[in-house]
Amino acid sequence: MSFALRTALPLGRRLLSRDFHVISFYHFVERSWEPQAALPTLRAIAHAAGVKGTIILAAEGVNGSLAGDDLAQCERVLAAIAAAEPALAGLAAKNADETDVAPFRRLKLKLKKEAVTLGLGAASPTIAAATSPAEWDALIADPSTLLLDVRNDWEVALGSFEGASGPATVACGDSFQAFPSFARQLAAKHASRCWQYERIAMFCTGGVRCEKASAQLTAAGLPLQVSQLDGGILAYLRENGALREKGAADTSAWRGECFVFDDRTAVKPYALDAETGKPVQRCVMQDDGDMRRAAALLGKRGGRSLRTKAAAAEKRDAEKLDERRNL
Repeated sequence: MSFALRTALPLGRRLLSRDFHVISFYHFVERSWEPQAALPTLRAIAHAAGVKGTIILAAEGVNGSLAGDDLAQCERVLAAIAAAEPALAGLAAKNADETDVAPFRRLKLKLKKEAVTLGLGAASPTIAAATSPAEWDALIADPSTLLLDVRNDWEVALGSFEGASGPATVACGDSFQAFPSFARQLAAKHASRCWQYERIAMFCTGGVRCEKASAQLTAAGLPLQVSQLDGGILAYLRENGALREKGAADTSAWRGECFVFDDRTAVKPYALDAETGKPVQRCVMQDDGDMRRAAALLGKRGGRSLRTKAAAAEKRDAEKLDERRNL
């Protein structure tokens, strides 16, 4: 089944009308490796393939997103990287989408202390049980399930599952780095008589932060079953679009948009195209009102491109208002 993310950016960014495929991936290593030594080889592989995006290399593993002309092109890059570096064997895409503009302007490989920043250095994540997008709604509808959003506050401000809590929704911190403290708070509540949950269900954009968050829950001493949304929010939105195409009613508990770390800024739930009946995903950059709202909520986190386009939208609205006043 094919899904397309359609965006309407200024014509200057759409000189070539074609589809790009976007994949996200991460991999925590089970053996020691030297990311700095591996970087030149991995960069050469990605450059030779002509893909763009960001790859973060750290002692604990890799995390990133790539965009190319087709899905096979992106998957070949990951396969070549896995073949070139034994520690990354098994590296594969976690999510794949399409867009009619390039989400990335160039290729960047970065060396960092952590593949996803938690502030505790390299870690061995505890892999939580994966719950498929198809099973997710039933799991979080159970009142004995504690639903956790482990993302940053600016991401939660744009959208989340209804009823979710996390560091950004309590007086604990505004970012993922606050999760260890939040986990300790949960453990203290669990030890008290006010605890009412039998299990924990957590989610993030694509899954990588849940891997490290689950380790923090274990370290805090929470003796509960922990599940994570397999493939994250992006996989859930894609699956929900497939169900809509088959005629299922939209009963999703998701509200708002999902922030993404590329030029799309945030993606919306899939909607059925009026002409084709196929599920199509849109982004906030497609609508002036959405752009302005996202820019106000995200601030500098939204990036210079979003702020510039939102300011231009404000100017257009002001000009239209002046025209109406002069009629």
